[in-house]
Amino acid sequence: MDTETFRIVAPSVIEVRAGVAVGLSGQLEWRVGYAPERDASGRYLVARLYAANGSGRVCVELSAILVGGDTEAIEEGDAADGFEAELVASNALDSLYSLARLTAHGLLGTITTPIELPASTPTPAVSRLVRTGSATTPAEA
Repeated sequence: MDTETFRIVAPSVIEVRAGVAVGLSGQLEWRVGYAPERDASGRYLVARLYAANGSGRVCVELSAILVGGDTEAIEEGDAADGFEAELVASNALDSLYSLARLTAHGLLGTITTPIELPASTPTPAVSRLVRTGSATTPAEA
């Protein structure tokens, strides 16, 4: 499979949160949601990196535009499964994860809470975004 099918443009940090918290269990989540339709710029993505351990937690939310790949709208079913597999196999999400990880490390430095974040991109949980009124949210599983 071609790992250069997609690329990320205009990545942006939307929100960051970190805090000291005792008793949290170790957890790492890397989630990416994509718009089922493209506009003239590309396909809208939102991503969330969340990590926690026994001493604290950090959450970084990002947005970006995904360019390349199929220009058709992606509905549920086989087309969505194929798109998601192709997206995960590509290198496109590596740069988005790197930005999230770098942001998380900087934020963790301000509260002096060490949380291990993998250097290589973890396999993301990928979902199609759905419109609800004026907001776009991850599809309910």
